[in-house]
Amino acid sequence: MPSNKLPVFTYLAILSFLLLPAASFGAEVTYSLEPYSGFTPSAVNNDGVVVGTGTVDANPRSFYWTPETGAVRFEASHAYKYWANDINDSGLICGNTQYIPGAGGNVSAFVYDMHSGEYISLGYPSSQDYDYMASAYTIAERSDLLIGGRRRWTYNYAGTLFTAAGAILQKAGSGAASPTTIGGTSDVYGITSDGKLAGRINSSDAFYRDGTTVHTLPGLTTGATEVVSDMNESGTISGYADNADGVERAVTWVRSEAPTDLGVLANTHAAPGSQNSRAYEINRYGQVVGWSQLWLDGVSHRQTHAFVYQDGVMRDLNDLVPTGTPLLTYAYAINDKGQIATEDGLLTPHYVADAGFDSGTLGDWTQATATGTVGFTTDPEDTANTVLSLTTGSPVAAAQVVDTPNQPFIVEFDYRFDDLVGELTVSVNGHDLLPSVSPVSTEWMHAERLVNAPALMGLDDVSLQFYLDTAVGSSTVLLDNVAITPVPEPVSAVVLLVGLPAIIRRRRSKR
Repeated sequence: MPSNKLPVFTYLAILSFLLLPAASFGAEVTYSLEPYSGFTPSAVNNDGVVVGTGTVDANPRSFYWTPETGAVRFEASHAYKYWANDINDSGLICGNTQYIPGAGGNVSAFVYDMHSGEYISLGYPSSQDYDYMASAYTIAERSDLLIGGRRRWTYNYAGTLFTAAGAILQKAGSGAASPTTIGGTSDVYGITSDGKLAGRINSSDAFYRDGTTVHTLPGLTTGATEVVSDMNESGTISGYADNADGVERAVTWVRSEAPTDLGVLANTHAAPGSQNSRAYEINRYGQVVGWSQLWLDGVSHRQTHAFVYQDGVMRDLNDLVPTGTPLLTYAYAINDKGQIATEDGLLTPHYVADAGFDSGTLGDWTQATATGTVGFTTDPEDTANTVLSLTTGSPVAAAQVVDTPNQPFIVEFDYRFDDLVGELTVSVNGHDLLPSVSPVSTEWMHAERLVNAPALMGLDDVSLQFYLDTAVGSSTVLLDNVAITPVPEPVSAVVLLVGLPAIIRRRRSKR
């Protein structure tokens, strides 16, 4: 089958983002898994680069992963333990190291540029100077305000905001470090590009800082423990907090307001109030990922399942992946495209499905016209591959009921005309998604287009339709790999357009 990598991302990378409301779940959204192994993920950026930490020779080591490179280990030569905690879209990774053995020995924050291989320590100046021990937990996009973490000040660890100079980070200020700090014993786990912070303070409380004001976040119950995991650009914070029964629950805070309990996955065997859940990362659309505990019986057998939460609904990711996918127990990170880093691989969302073609049934597809024929046939170039076939009557149309993301998305598909006649149009809710496609070859071709018209985003239960017509005679077209995939948003000026020009090209070689 052809690769689904999208060249349109190469020019999307130069466009800035515009915040829009959160997308709704479609009943049809599914996820495909790109597997990896050897490390536990901690973050994923909008290019789908995953970072995390694995064990090598009984010690933690830092990794980044892409589908092209696989898992790549990186480190400096003068430390023996490394943890990679976050990555931004520039490919800058932050984390921390431990230089000497011992429970608390000389921890240093670092930044690593995955593109240049440059490594910079934000840590201590000598092995005996414990006041400069530091960790870096989260990294923002701006080049002058980038890293949140903690740094030791004599006896306490103080939540710290490191700053930067130029494209690669430097220690803030002169000398060893002059970061901005939060009072008390604290850690920074969430940071926005304009310097808002969120994290943990005094071991059991969560905080949010806007400007110079530090707010202690309210919990689900007075005096219970709260933990911040992440914060998005709008100031919505994800994490978990103990409820009145002492059970951990996934929560979100909107800045310093009272928390929202995200609940747990439905579980008939669990006694009311007995399930734990935790929320980890949140993206700019308010999608949250984490895990929820399930009871496998009414006694003591329990299991965790990874979830994605949005618009008041928590969904088990195991219900949204193909049969045969490994059990997904933890979801650690999510980017603005909705890609989710799990323990077994990177999940990519798809809002339409053509899996029914290969199973020999139409699946979610139906014939939408009284004329012509919709069915399936063998791919002329790959007898093991089954594809959708449209033959005019004329005309003929195949359709699937879908939801669209409430953000710009790519519509893409492979097609093959049997003859140099006919015209193929693709629409949703009666709106054409790309210009009509006419045959220029009888070989497999690929079409894709960025759709960013607000009227076409966030539609529920609408018809995605492929419509084939011919003025004279009959025509047959084959379809495969139909997908709608969300992407980060382009600038407002581009949002006013119907979409960037369609890309028509030869289908890539099969895997």
